[in-house]
Amino acid sequence: MDSESVLAETGRPTGMVFAHPAHEWFAFAALLRLQPNLYYLSPGIYATEGFENAFREKLAAIGFQGTVTFGAISESEIYERYLAHDNDWFVTQRNAIAAWLKQFQPGLVCTDPFEWYNSAHDLVPLLVASAVQCQSSQTQRISLAEHGLGLQTIAWQQRKTDDWPSVQLTADEVDCKRQFLRDMQGFVSGILQGVNDELQDVTKDWREREFYTEYYRWAPATRVFTVPPDVGGWPTYDQRGYWRVASGRAQQAITFQEHFVPLAEKLLRQSSMPAIG
Repeated sequence: MDSESVLAETGRPTGMVFAHPAHEWFAFAALLRLQPNLYYLSPGIYATEGFENAFREKLAAIGFQGTVTFGAISESEIYERYLAHDNDWFVTQRNAIAAWLKQFQPGLVCTDPFEWYNSAHDLVPLLVASAVQCQSSQTQRISLAEHGLGLQTIAWQQRKTDDWPSVQLTADEVDCKRQFLRDMQGFVSGILQGVNDELQDVTKDWREREFYTEYYRWAPATRVFTVPPDVGGWPTYDQRGYWRVASGRAQQAITFQEHFVPLAEKLLRQSSMPAIG
């Protein structure tokens, strides 16, 4: 798909599912052109009083007309449930996304591959892939796709960009992006103090090209979830899990084979999927 058609109007609603706010910074062209309905697993580190309404208001102020739905889970809870092998809890989260899909019936729903190396964020494409399969045969078919993210993030994660068409934002879209980030700065600045180095690396070196250029791969999601994700040279599950233990942030490492694969097998097993629709 070329850069001219990658964000072309589909004629049916689009859904986008993110791990938490801040990921939309890298998909502004899609937000403004496709006006998707948004689903976040949780407010994440932004879960402060008044944030959700402020977030919706700031998006509406730049012309966003889609809906914004927040789940109530936290990233720390995701880690705890992984370690406890509480796969039934993840089924409940999947069912919430499946119900959201039934409500809005998007023709295309896009997963969020922002941080495949991160076991909490990698949950998003797995939950969505499973939720799409829960839709009954009576509902309109939902296409599951992957989308790309902003230029700096791809380079930061050492992602290949040769098959990701670039989208140039218009001057008006750039103004909207600047306004939104400026309006949300009060939430962002208070949170960036003391957060992990990776997030600071993304935000501290934001150049002009990150405002003007975004990369998308609007392609069918074909990932095999029992195979470790390809993130170039970036450390993934096992190494990051051991780092968390060494730093004192966790007592046990989340590993791909021990924690993610069994969850993927359960969520993608037909017997775990209620027919919704």
